[in-house]
Amino acid sequence: MAQKHRHAFEGNSSFDAKSVHIKDSIRAHSHLAQTMTDEIRSAKRKEPRQKTVAPQYSIPAVLYLEGLCALVLTFAHTSFVNSFQKSYLNPFLFQMALPMLFLLLGYRMARRASEAGIGFYGRRYLRHILSPNLAHYILPMAFMYLVYLAIVLSQGVSLGGFSTIFFDFTFGRWGTKSSSVYFGWMALELILLLPILLNLRNRNERKWPWWLVHIFLFSLLYEFIINALDSASVEMAGNAHDIYRFFPFRFLFVFALGMYIYQRRKRKKVWALYILSFSLGIGYLIFIGKVLLPNGRLPNWLPLFQDRPFTSMFSSFYIFPIVTVILHFAQRKSLPKILDVPLFLLGKASYYIILAQAVLFGVMEKLELSLPGSLVLQAILSLLICSAAGILLYLISVTRLSSAVSGIVSRLFQKLGLTFGVWWRKLVIVWCYGRMHFLKKRLARLTKKHQNSEV
Repeated sequence: MAQKHRHAFEGNSSFDAKSVHIKDSIRAHSHLAQTMTDEIRSAKRKEPRQKTVAPQYSIPAVLYLEGLCALVLTFAHTSFVNSFQKSYLNPFLFQMALPMLFLLLGYRMARRASEAGIGFYGRRYLRHILSPNLAHYILPMAFMYLVYLAIVLSQGVSLGGFSTIFFDFTFGRWGTKSSSVYFGWMALELILLLPILLNLRNRNERKWPWWLVHIFLFSLLYEFIINALDSASVEMAGNAHDIYRFFPFRFLFVFALGMYIYQRRKRKKVWALYILSFSLGIGYLIFIGKVLLPNGRLPNWLPLFQDRPFTSMFSSFYIFPIVTVILHFAQRKSLPKILDVPLFLLGKASYYIILAQAVLFGVMEKLELSLPGSLVLQAILSLLICSAAGILLYLISVTRLSSAVSGIVSRLFQKLGLTFGVWWRKLVIVWCYGRMHFLKKRLARLTKKHQNSEV
């Protein structure tokens, strides 16, 4: 008799625990469906049009550095720099331009997110960060690609069918020397990941930035995965190489370091850590340059970097303290006007300079052309042509017509994003109601089974 009562008690206890768990799950799904419904209503609600929610102050030092990086990047693609392949100027100067641009991008995006009060993915992020940057990066890239196509096709060179032309634009295949055109795509991909990084940063409640450690470990894992794909088979090797070049994860840690610089801009600096970082970066670059690259390639036992060790995340340990010190002491100070005006223009036109050099070197390689004169003169001419073209494109971009077109495209991207968000939330609502229906049936079966067992 006692055993019978014990089994009945255990059955009631098991039934109560399962029923409570199912009811809690039903309430959670109901709450999620209601939240999604409220967000859809909020997304459809028209708000007064605003250009910005906070003033965007230009930091002169950031613009100066971006302009100088664009010039160094252009110079690094010239034939003259090939003579510096085994020189210390190559890893410490010419190869640092691209990582520094992504570090400065992280700084600027963190500042803009702070100004606009950006949290996770939502209307503010879509309106004030993603949509304007989509227009900023895609429109000039598409225009310069059309210029590239017009020049090459006018010389009778075949570029393939429409699908080939489309994928060449999508993957930045404008010739091997113009690989820096990837900067625009990678910048957009990193901006897409910005809310996730902001969430990781904001949830870090400890004194030390463990969120950066997590991103570093993730980036390191990505390096090993790409190398595993590269070593899997001969057919996969080329695809792994393209994946590594196109996706932004090799610069994710550098981008996050830029966000960290902005986060710590008003806090006391631990200079010993910056000195340690600088020393590690120098040691890494010397180690790579002198020990691992005697033949211009990494050894097979080092499963990292896809033969791009100088622009890897480890090189950021070298540039991170330099940028931090410059921004810390410069603050919002500008140079004398005679230097401020040209450097300001170069900074504003930095992305357009990158696109101009992509077209220049892409056309020269496709048509097998070269600039006149010696290698030094060719490098100087390349800098002058790309700088002039970039500044001209920037001045065109700030005209009323270009600003209007950019605004229209930005609002179009915003509408598309809101529409996608609404439909995504509708799918979540449908899934919630379907899950609730299933749970209610399960609860009814469980209750009926319990009642029959009691009888």
